[in-house]
Amino acid sequence: MLFSERWQLPLSAVRQSYVSLLVNPSKRPVNQSARAAIEAHPAVRAETRLYEYALAKFERSIATVDYREAKVASIRQAAYACTLKGGCSSGVLAAEDE
Repeated sequence: MLFSERWQLPLSAVRQSYVSLLVNPSKRPVNQSARAAIEAHPAVRAETRLYEYALAKFERSIATVDYREAKVASIRQAAYACTLKGGCSSGVLAAEDE
């Protein structure tokens, strides 16, 4: 959404990129013991702190977007439609998803 805002592009023109990043049907789940081992690693903990900093900065930026709620809802709707279809990463969203 910030990309479309920064470059003054309609959300519908870049929504496919958002959706393909949100949906990854080929990714297998990670079991709890593997997740715990990953989270305990010092580099992952440092990266998590960096992510939390970036998230706070992102949240401040996104709070300034006009009609943010409607735009986020549009992206979520498209991601949900792709989930139901089994993915949208190879092509464009259908007209009914617009």
